[in-house]
Amino acid sequence: LGEISNNLDIYKEKHLKGHADKLATYRLATDVVVEILGDFDQVRTSGHLPTDVATRWDRFNRNRMKVYGYLAMLAPQSVMDAYDALMDHILDVASNQRNYVWSEVRNLAINMLNEIRKDIGIDPAPIEYRGRR
Repeated sequence: LGEISNNLDIYKEKHLKGHADKLATYRLATDVVVEILGDFDQVRTSGHLPTDVATRWDRFNRNRMKVYGYLAMLAPQSVMDAYDALMDHILDVASNQRNYVWSEVRNLAINMLNEIRKDIGIDPAPIEYRGRR
């Protein structure tokens, strides 16, 4: 009985640690997306690039690759696919292969968040944007 209890405690601790690692990784992924989209919005509203655009881009690029590695260790393929779709879109916008359209980016971001929500067990029902913009 003691060995079973000990094994159960080890399993529970591993599960909780894995869940905490996922939450931290998903928060980092969200932070990386928010930062670059904030930069895109700044350009859209002001009409000019920030003076430190190279530094900002370098930081984004390094962080997106870091997040990819973390996701690859913890996330299911559905989250990876949603992250890839969003990053591909962002990279296309940054390289002028696609126009920045907020509603398109928002939909890709919401899709990623919905896949994350399913994975961490918050709610399998998808969230949706119901605002006016």
